[in-house]
Amino acid sequence: MAREAFMLKESALLSLRALKSLLTMICAVAMLLLLPFRGRRRVFPAEKPPAKVVSRKSAAVARRELAIRRVVEDDDQRCLRDYWLLGTRRGDTIFTQCWTPVSTDIRGLVLIMHGLNEHSGRYSGFAKQLNANGYKVYGMDWIGHGGSDGLHAYVHSLDDAVSDMVCSITCNSSVV
Repeated sequence: MAREAFMLKESALLSLRALKSLLTMICAVAMLLLLPFRGRRRVFPAEKPPAKVVSRKSAAVARRELAIRRVVEDDDQRCLRDYWLLGTRRGDTIFTQCWTPVSTDIRGLVLIMHGLNEHSGRYSGFAKQLNANGYKVYGMDWIGHGGSDGLHAYVHSLDDAVSDMVCSITCNSSVV
């Protein structure tokens, strides 16, 4: 009897239904393991819309035009606003602007250096407050910021920003 029971269990383990269930379970586990590694789907060029390509120079020119327009359209009667485009040793163009008080004597000079991902035009209100107290204010846009050349909001090296600041100070000191 024990031998017959063992034979029934052995035949039940090797039945077609049991083998089919085991194979289905192995395939399901394999699919679950391989599913995250299926890779990206390919998109054919006909289905993909063409991307608008903007060169670095055209983006910098657009930012410069906007910065110049902000300076020219400022109609505050208490200060005189002007701008310069300075060349660097690297061949880039740096945008510099100036706020000069009209009604008071100049007591001193202030050079504004903005932070990352900003431009000197954001400090216009502060510059006008300094003008009201008799200070002439210069603001320089870092490379890649505001009206200056370069990839938007990218500064390759802070040494470049410092050398641009020195260039701006020497050029502006000849203007004063």
